[in-house]
Amino acid sequence: MSLLRKAFTSVAALSLASSSVRADDTPTKRPNIIVIVSDDQGYADASFQGSKDILTPNLDALAKSGVRCTRGYVTAPVCSPSRAGLMTGRYQERFGHHNNIVAEAALPIAHLPSNETLLPQVLAKAGYYTAMVGKWHLGLQDGCRPYERGFDEFFGIITGGHDYFVNHPEERAVGDQSYKARIERNGPVGEAVPGYLTDAFGADAVRIIRESHTKRPDQPLFLYLAFNAPHTPTQAPKDLVDTMPATLESKDRRTYAAQITSMDASVGKVRAALKENGMEKDTFIVFFSDNGGANHPYYDNTPLRDHKGSLYEGGIRVPFFAVYPGHIPAGSVCELPVTSLDVFATACALAGTKPETSHPLDSVDMLPVLEGNARQPTHATLFWEFPGFGAAVADRDLKLVVPKKGSPQLFDLAVDIGEKSDLAAQNPEKVARLSTLLSEWHAQNARPLWGPGSQTQLHAGQTPKTAPACGDLAGEEEDPSK
Repeated sequence: MSLLRKAFTSVAALSLASSSVRADDTPTKRPNIIVIVSDDQGYADASFQGSKDILTPNLDALAKSGVRCTRGYVTAPVCSPSRAGLMTGRYQERFGHHNNIVAEAALPIAHLPSNETLLPQVLAKAGYYTAMVGKWHLGLQDGCRPYERGFDEFFGIITGGHDYFVNHPEERAVGDQSYKARIERNGPVGEAVPGYLTDAFGADAVRIIRESHTKRPDQPLFLYLAFNAPHTPTQAPKDLVDTMPATLESKDRRTYAAQITSMDASVGKVRAALKENGMEKDTFIVFFSDNGGANHPYYDNTPLRDHKGSLYEGGIRVPFFAVYPGHIPAGSVCELPVTSLDVFATACALAGTKPETSHPLDSVDMLPVLEGNARQPTHATLFWEFPGFGAAVADRDLKLVVPKKGSPQLFDLAVDIGEKSDLAAQNPEKVARLSTLLSEWHAQNARPLWGPGSQTQLHAGQTPKTAPACGDLAGEEEDPSK
């Protein structure tokens, strides 16, 4: 085990052991934990991120009640591996989940490995009621669905995307109709969902909160609200699209803005339900996008370089904030790097539990950073690998990007957030040091289990019948008007 890995493991263990009791050994009340994830949201596509034409009053108010993180990262530039890192508290490259589950969805191996311990399993064992609403995208095989991996209840989609208006309750999750496939509730049986899908997800989250208060008042709640908005297809109710600001010039931009507006309204209803039921003060909430905005002209990642699928900042730096009344100062801003990887250890620390896993965690409790009580980030060094693009490492403000094709590039994020000035030629010793860190980390990881870089190959007969019609990334090039 490398010194870097030992450091991650020991710090995580200390963090997890520290929050179950107060200094006087009086047990603390365990908070509810809500993780809200948007899908492919552009870095600048919310007014709390500076947008002047996509207005998100509910997200703005929630962010102002806690800490907004200007260097919030995820572990991958695409949906499925990013969510795998979140759910396991481990770099997903440790267990071969480098790539999205797209055309490979029907392959037996294309899922989050069953020997990985997931956050809902840990929290359920600690006494939490665990619920998930929204997009899973971590495997559709038997034994791999949310209600088989630790969630007491689930309502949503197990694939990577979905039509916002149409679903076929009898349609399996793979096949040419995958974006119109069944929407599941607690089992592989489809449920007809009328209306707009984002509204349905928000309404179900509200139901869970209310039932938590009325049916389980003494049991803390873990809610994973994983929107598929504003992921393609770009669809929203016409009456909502028509209310979008006139400054949004194109139809696609207005529709995309309406998708975010609908998600924002659902978040507002979730917060209102917490208030109505007296749960807001005892709830920790974290919000972020699963990766950067997609490669469409109507997504805005300003001022970052590139987009989803890339390891430049536009693919991995995302809108990110956290709220915990009485602990995280309202209206604060964190400029230290934070990562979705650390949600796992943070949730465990809040729950006062130490996960029993067969694998060491990379996750570290980030609450001291979020509270403003730490001067150093939880990780001095962060790593990324995406076989379709390459790899990257950020050591505090220095970031090395190693594209699949071309030479390594070095950037100083403190002065160059847009990664416009490559400093590699002037700093060969820094390039060499960061390259060594990246190589040491890479040596600890597994080979991709499917997709680029793997030994798993699709046979001609497996596509297109068993492949989603609207893929990710390939399917991101679909006609967004459909």
